[in-house]
Parts: sequence; structure tokens; C-alpha cells
Amino acid sequence: MAAVITYRPRSALRDVARALGYNEDQANALRDSVDRHTMTAGADVPELVTTMATQMLNRPRHLGIHSAGMVLV
Repeated sequence: MAAVITYRPRSALRDVARALGYNEDQANALRDSVDRHTMTAGADVPELVTTMATQMLNRPRHLGIHSAGMVLV
């Protein structure tokens, strides 16, 4: 059984920032300036980062395998 984990605003923003060359501390600072449920960002977040992160919302982030599946006979 598999579960598809999708991007949320903060994880999308952090991953985009890291892909664009921001170091981990900078990416975390950008992530922390965004509301958890919306893509409302502070003035210090570059427009390119928010635009790309918005495009990633609800897209697959990774595939997880559920380790406690059940077998029905």
C-alpha cells in the first residue's frame, strides 16, 4: 500500500529555495516567513521563489510505503 505525499506551502517554498542555491539556514528563514496554510509570504521572500513554490503546491513530493498493511484472504 502506498501513500503519495504532496507539497504544502512551507515545504514547497523550502525546496524551491534550496534548488535555487539558498543555503539551509536561508531556506528555513524563508519557509518560516510564510503562513502554514496559504502562500502568503513576507516582503523578504523573492517573487521567483514564491511563484515557483506556488506551482508546486499539491504536486507529489514523495511516495511512501505503508509498512502495516493487511492481507485479506
